[in-house]
Amino acid sequence: MRGAVFAVALLTTLSTSEVRVDAQGTACQIGKEASVKDQPFVGEWIANVAKSKPSPDYAFQTATLRIDQAGDSMTMASQLVFASGQEQRASETFRTDGTETQGTLTSGVTLVAKWLDPHVLASLAKKDGEVIAVVTYEVSADGKTLTSRSSGMVEQTIVFDRSR
Repeated sequence: MRGAVFAVALLTTLSTSEVRVDAQGTACQIGKEASVKDQPFVGEWIANVAKSKPSPDYAFQTATLRIDQAGDSMTMASQLVFASGQEQRASETFRTDGTETQGTLTSGVTLVAKWLDPHVLASLAKKDGEVIAVVTYEVSADGKTLTSRSSGMVEQTIVFDRSR
């Protein structure tokens, strides 16, 4: 949960050109341009079930995530297959510049997403002005792994391997 609180604090204080603190505690200057030039998130990702820790309420057999990005707009489309064989598809498009975006999957939910660095995106889901979920997405330095950490409504960590 400490990481989630850290992400919330960063999202509420970051501006277009800001200072961030990396995992080693080093302060670095980043700017808006980094999110546009480098798009390590774009592509198709397959969940590595062995490395993931899904919520018991959302345990899946397979999960695929497709990410597309155009400027400050990102679309994430997922396909999950549960143990029962039931399939669930969902897609959400939101801004990555800290602008609140009306969610389309759950009524009354708004999304706020902000780059913490070119390989880390933090997002908040809010309902009635209250934060109900925090999700961070981090692409590894080699671009082969995407890790999604969720807290709030769903506590889970999903590790994805790049498919293409």
